[in-house]
Amino acid sequence: MLIKVVAINLMVLFLIPLIISYRKNRDFFSPVVIVSFMNIITIVPYLWIISQSAINIHPLILYYFSFAGLEKGIFKFFIIQTVAYVFNLIGIKFYETFHKNNLKYYRVDMKESKEKLKWGTMILIAIGIVVYLILIYTIGGFEFLFNNIHKRTFLLRGNNYLLSLIDCLVIGAAIYAYRHKYENTPKTRLYLFFITIGVIIIFTSFGGRATSILLLLIISMIWNYSVNKIRIFTLRNIIIILLVFIYIIIVPLLRAENALHAYLNDIGMLFDEIVKSGTNIIKEISVVERNLFAVSYFSLDNIWYGKSFTDLIYAFIPSSLYADKPPVDDGVYIWTLVNGIYVEPSLPFHSLLQSSWPLETMGMMYANFWIPGVIAGMFILGIIQSFTYNFMKKSEFTLFTIILYSYIIYKFDLSNLFITQTVTDMVLTFILMKILFGLKIRKVRIKKIL
Repeated sequence: MLIKVVAINLMVLFLIPLIISYRKNRDFFSPVVIVSFMNIITIVPYLWIISQSAINIHPLILYYFSFAGLEKGIFKFFIIQTVAYVFNLIGIKFYETFHKNNLKYYRVDMKESKEKLKWGTMILIAIGIVVYLILIYTIGGFEFLFNNIHKRTFLLRGNNYLLSLIDCLVIGAAIYAYRHKYENTPKTRLYLFFITIGVIIIFTSFGGRATSILLLLIISMIWNYSVNKIRIFTLRNIIIILLVFIYIIIVPLLRAENALHAYLNDIGMLFDEIVKSGTNIIKEISVVERNLFAVSYFSLDNIWYGKSFTDLIYAFIPSSLYADKPPVDDGVYIWTLVNGIYVEPSLPFHSLLQSSWPLETMGMMYANFWIPGVIAGMFILGIIQSFTYNFMKKSEFTLFTIILYSYIIYKFDLSNLFITQTVTDMVLTFILMKILFGLKIRKVRIKKIL
């Protein structure tokens, strides 16, 4: 009963600011709307399904709370999650207020044209395809990849820089979407459709879906801000959302051993699995189990006092040059702890269990600095989200700032994994935009009227 009450209370907590913000700004992609929506889909459904049956809880978490007390842990999670969300909103609002009173700001300018955008798309798509083929060759070929997709993490290890460069495909598709600001015809929209589907197929072939979802978010934002304001509740867009949801369900099914061959031989079995997989998807996209463990396990007696963030010093050093390199993904520590092995940063990656439960800002800041860390971390996160959103608006929705805001709102958190991934993506995007379109950041001063 307590879990249902917590789920309903959090649903109301997230919905009220979402509705107020949308009615005020009429922007589905504003920080408050996106943050609230992401909290709803990653927290509320999971709490609801575990309120129906404890069998939906991960066995290791269920075992841990057989000693710690599940309802006690859920109530503590509810308090910390409420604090985290409120201070995230306070951070967003704080920067909005500060920004309104500031007489100077920064904006991005780019030398863009229809032709430059077309060539930019062609160059980056070509680079991305070449990198993809190199990765496939390094792994052992298409057939080997498809037969071993369940080992995707192992197959891709040691290729971090190539995996970063393959994001040229995302940027190339984004550039072509942005080109519709200058030429929006049925022919160009058809080209965009095929480019997007092609890029999604490439990233799906590695058994992942996060980059494909990011691509769809970037294209949606570009279209909304630069081409034509999107109306969510149309038949076409509802069908697209349903197809994206089906895609989210299918990709994990393909990761199972020999799944591709089995489903190709029996499409009916695939549809049956899609229907059955709703609960599994809720569990897979949820952050509750990880945060539930973090807020229950850590206390003033065993918090890390920022030690996990010292691993960032080694993040960009190849493991081939430093055998005892700590993990870039600090979720490896959490997974090792969940399995009952006591560890704390900083340790070599090879001495930890080779899997991960990455924490987002709330969980990681709690693990390092307890409740004050959650308050400070979520406040800072809100400021960063609001800064990039206003930076995008002040730059009149240039391509770089839309992509930057997409990275921040979708994948950035105050944990080593997400900091490293986001910084890498931002630097790559900045360099490419500088080369292709002469990107410049300049300071603008507003004259004060006396």
